[in-house]
Amino acid sequence: MRAGCNWPPCSTCLAVRWQTSLSGLTPMPLFYDDMKRAPANINLLTCSDANYAMPLAVLISSLCGTVTEARITLYWFALEVPDDVIRKVSGHAASQGVVLRPVPFSREYLPSNLYESGRINAAAYMRLFMSDKLPHAVERVIYLDADTLVLGSLRKLWDVNLDGRAVGVVADAPYLNLSHLGARKPLRYFNSGVMLIDVGAWKRQHVGDKLMQVIADSSLHLRFHDQDALNLVLGAQALFLPSVWNLLPTRENKWRLRLYGLLARMGLTGFLPDMIVHFAAKLKPWHYLGSHPFKWRFNRYLAQSPWHGYIPDDYTKRNKVLKHTPRLMRKWMERHVLKADS
Repeated sequence: MRAGCNWPPCSTCLAVRWQTSLSGLTPMPLFYDDMKRAPANINLLTCSDANYAMPLAVLISSLCGTVTEARITLYWFALEVPDDVIRKVSGHAASQGVVLRPVPFSREYLPSNLYESGRINAAAYMRLFMSDKLPHAVERVIYLDADTLVLGSLRKLWDVNLDGRAVGVVADAPYLNLSHLGARKPLRYFNSGVMLIDVGAWKRQHVGDKLMQVIADSSLHLRFHDQDALNLVLGAQALFLPSVWNLLPTRENKWRLRLYGLLARMGLTGFLPDMIVHFAAKLKPWHYLGSHPFKWRFNRYLAQSPWHGYIPDDYTKRNKVLKHTPRLMRKWMERHVLKADS
């Protein structure tokens, strides 16, 4: 008890007890609730251009399960994103209890020889420069693609011990064709849509410099863009994590995704693990023809974002017919009827 405090002790005396140590008296918690871990400071990183600002806002809404037990700072490497879009996403993040730190990027900062194709452009490569662009105080970060949803809490992922490794990752589909990497193909290939990164180890191992060397190697065809480079540099030493931390729409996960989606829709979240759903397929949940088991959850978060009322670009009469056509007939129509009309 404090000097001059009589029995029963005051609230200050109840809050702490004193333990004698070599350095003197140290205040220690008295009750179990006081001994719980303090809220973590969880750092997140994502990269996108303006085209993925809407999915990013949905991702931010999905962080609600982590915001309640941690302070979240989201660093956004934004490739030539207009100021009004940045303000729009920042305002939404603030309303969700997430601190958003936009880091503007321009194409002039990136190498000119980057391989781009389809929906993968230079924005995907920005994360390779995290050691230069993140604040020096950031020692650990979870990288998330903008087309992911966090279901549950990130606390368990954040607390994973990397044991000196630079990254913790999830294996990609085992049937992925990696013949373009030739003899340099790693034994285990990971999907880079979600990565737990030890920024200090990344710097000590000069990962950034090694990645630039791989990208500059004209003898390599990086079919899967920066993901190939990350695997060539980090694949042999990465820590592979359970698949729930990057739940991909692969054949192996097909029925698990359907089961998880059904349980979540029924409100039986107690039967679900904490997980990150990655919409890695060509058709995204914001596409009208998209049919992911968690599309409904994406749309629920979308309705809470500044993009509520969003109408998909592929919402056409043609696709309305296709969506309600049996799968085999749809493929036949796409191949013979619709292709001829286009």
